[in-house]
Amino acid sequence: MAQQQDVSRLSNRTRTAMVDGKEVDADKAAQIHEVKEVFAKLQKAMKQIALYRHNTERYREYLEDTFSALADFLQRHGQLSLRVNPTSYAFHGTEVMTDDSKDNNLCYPFFANGIRMLMFNDGLTPDELLRFLMLLMSSDGGGMRNNEDFVTKLWKAELSAIQYVVVEGFKAVDDENADDVQMEVDKVVAYLYRQLQGNSDDVMRFARVDSADLDLKLQDVDQVRGAIISGITATPQDKERIQRALADEETNRLLPKMVVILFQLMELCTDEKNFEDVAEAYFQLLDAMLLAERYDVIQQILERFKVTLTKNLRPEVKPLVQHAYERFILKMGEPQRINQIVQVFNAGPVKDPAGVKAYMMQLSADSLPPLLDALERIEVANNRRLMCDVLVDLARDYPDQVANRLQHPSSQVVKDMMYILDQINPPNKLKYIATLLEHTNVVLRLETINTLGRNPSEETLPLIIKCLKGNDSQMRAAAARVMHFYEPERAAQELLHQANHPDFGKRDRNEQRAIFGGIAQVAHSKCQAFIQGILQQKPNMLNKRKVEDAKLLVIEGLAGSPSLPNFQALATVAQDATQSPEIQTAARNAALEMKTRLLGAQAAQRPAAG
Repeated sequence: MAQQQDVSRLSNRTRTAMVDGKEVDADKAAQIHEVKEVFAKLQKAMKQIALYRHNTERYREYLEDTFSALADFLQRHGQLSLRVNPTSYAFHGTEVMTDDSKDNNLCYPFFANGIRMLMFNDGLTPDELLRFLMLLMSSDGGGMRNNEDFVTKLWKAELSAIQYVVVEGFKAVDDENADDVQMEVDKVVAYLYRQLQGNSDDVMRFARVDSADLDLKLQDVDQVRGAIISGITATPQDKERIQRALADEETNRLLPKMVVILFQLMELCTDEKNFEDVAEAYFQLLDAMLLAERYDVIQQILERFKVTLTKNLRPEVKPLVQHAYERFILKMGEPQRINQIVQVFNAGPVKDPAGVKAYMMQLSADSLPPLLDALERIEVANNRRLMCDVLVDLARDYPDQVANRLQHPSSQVVKDMMYILDQINPPNKLKYIATLLEHTNVVLRLETINTLGRNPSEETLPLIIKCLKGNDSQMRAAAARVMHFYEPERAAQELLHQANHPDFGKRDRNEQRAIFGGIAQVAHSKCQAFIQGILQQKPNMLNKRKVEDAKLLVIEGLAGSPSLPNFQALATVAQDATQSPEIQTAARNAALEMKTRLLGAQAAQRPAAG
């Protein structure tokens, strides 16, 4: 039942989308896109106002599109909260507008005067928006006319639907009310607790909690319009020291502590009632480690499960631990977590290839189909091979699942499947490979003929002969080139039949050359007699061109199959005075080229030097 609930929960989990290279909730992504459109219209309107500054009557007209889009957003969502940076505004942790201009900058005047948050609320009017922007354009970035600072001007403007937070630092004073401090801390803790215990189907949500989320959740904690928090600003050295301490705590202390606490909780306090909550904590930790690429911690959790199962546990606890262990491995192989590994593979060189491989090696056979699907999406060649090596071990008992993908339209996927099958080497490997003779990709069909030809057997011979007698010229030529690997009597019979076929003269030159080359490589008296018979023919006035073409074809066939006997045959023709100059020249050139290929260019040059 629990496993069915897991499957149901996964099928209905929160949709996500990519924004500026980050995966976020689909609803948030839609809001971010909408806010970006609002600020794009605002920047366009502000340029028009700056260009026609004297025409104040048309300011409202210029802002009409901006106000319409902003009012529509506020009506549906109630509030737009923005983090103010020196040259940008951020919404849900994503920059929605950037302005690095020197004149009429829309961001820096706020930042320079300590404003860190801007909130636009439902009920905003065109007049209020216009007054707000005019106040911004009249600022010089550091102060205002009439000796009034920017914050004072904002306060006097009575902007009822626009709120802001001014931060000048923070410090705790001695007489601060402890109850108030505790209340604010409780709000932070409550938010984190909801992130951990929430019933959302977004299994990655807990791992994505950061300070930007807290900024938006704590809108009621000292964030009223015009609030000013004063205090002492931390120095860069303080920030660096705290960052190091936090990194050390997270890397070397926090994770081991969490693992130890979870297993102590499992051993001492877990029962049927709270089992689901404890198991969910393991799954959330798994997701956090995947995002952080901490495969070593995941291996520690698996090892700790195995050690725990060897302990003398209470009778009612041991089945729960076993069940949690099995579900943990099941979760590791679910598609969304495998997709996370694919993202790591596509990001470049893997930081911990041994850890990634160990992670995937723990998966069950049920994970084989999603892993094969994932292989298709990996773009980095070295990481594809790493995945293939893992699949060799996982698919060793299931070669059919690999063979089923040999008809995939992608040649790269087919080559990967061939590599896996070759490493597994199942008894019927050649049967699987033979299915590629029907593939739509002609290159794969030709490579398959070469593979079958280099594995001669009674099983592959009928397949090669079928290709030799088929309708595809390229496949007939490829089959002819590998026939010499088979028993000479049968190879001679099939090749000579093709050479003497009535339509041989009409076939493609490459195919004719391949058949003659195959005959030249077969160590059989009939083949040798056939070659010599053509070379010794004496042409007459009626058949001279036909005989010469046949001899040239023999020379080309011999040249296409480099070997010492074929080199000697070409040399003999080149020195035969009874041959025509054209045939002698062709044989001489072919012999020199073959000598270069057999012995190397330096060896071929020695006779000329002498």
